[in-house]
Amino acid sequence: MFLRIRLAGRRPKPAADGVIGLTWLIAQWPEGEDEPVKYWFGMFSSAPTPSGCGALEC
Repeated sequence: MFLRIRLAGRRPKPAADGVIGLTWLIAQWPEGEDEPVKYWFGMFSSAPTPSGCGALEC
């Protein structure tokens, strides 16, 4: 599961061009489980995909 989020209590630092990067919550939620089993936060230049997060073992 991929959710775009904004962290509470923090003002993200914009890049040199003034753009604030997107922060994503990535959750591993196996079929048959009542809730997610692992979570990661990430900043990506574009929307993440399940095939692109192999390093996180999603």
